[in-house]
Amino acid sequence: MKKLLFAALLTLFFFPDCKKNDTTSSPQPLKACFAPSRTRIGPGDPVTFSNCSSGASSYLWDFGDGSQPVSSISPVYSYQYSATYSVLLTAYNADKTKSDTVSLYIIVDTAYYAPLAVISTQGFTFNTGQTVQCTGGQSEHAWYYSWDFGNGKTSAAINPTTSYTSPGTYTISLTVYSRDKTQNNRTQEAVTIK
Repeated sequence: MKKLLFAALLTLFFFPDCKKNDTTSSPQPLKACFAPSRTRIGPGDPVTFSNCSSGASSYLWDFGDGSQPVSSISPVYSYQYSATYSVLLTAYNADKTKSDTVSLYIIVDTAYYAPLAVISTQGFTFNTGQTVQCTGGQSEHAWYYSWDFGNGKTSAAINPTTSYTSPGTYTISLTVYSRDKTQNNRTQEAVTIK
């Protein structure tokens, strides 16, 4: 009886249940999911649709503007006309016997163009105390302006002026914002004060 018990213990010790070491996992459930880089854009502005689906092997995108559906994983797309578009993603399993869909809206309007900051200072070298005219009016699709003149002064005007009390090189920076302030663009220019 003792030999039988000893043999049983040896078997358990040296030959554990194989199921304990089974690392096979069940497949992920099929779930369509995506996130756009922006939900409000200007006509012609690109938007990236990042695919976060699970359990899927192939995809079909319908951008809601009458164009042909595409099968990319995470496409980049742009719309030519102002409107509200419903974007539909269909995710399929390996043999396409199952699918899942998800959709959301993209608003396209000229108010949401990506801005581009442009600076002009009508020169690069100025005298101490001289008025420096800064022009931001050539910026594209800008609704709000934020200037930093590098001398401790700032402005929210489109075309502000500033001056410098000490010689040196200063960096003027302009940041412009879209209408909804979700996008911005920054540029800078150096001026020398004698």
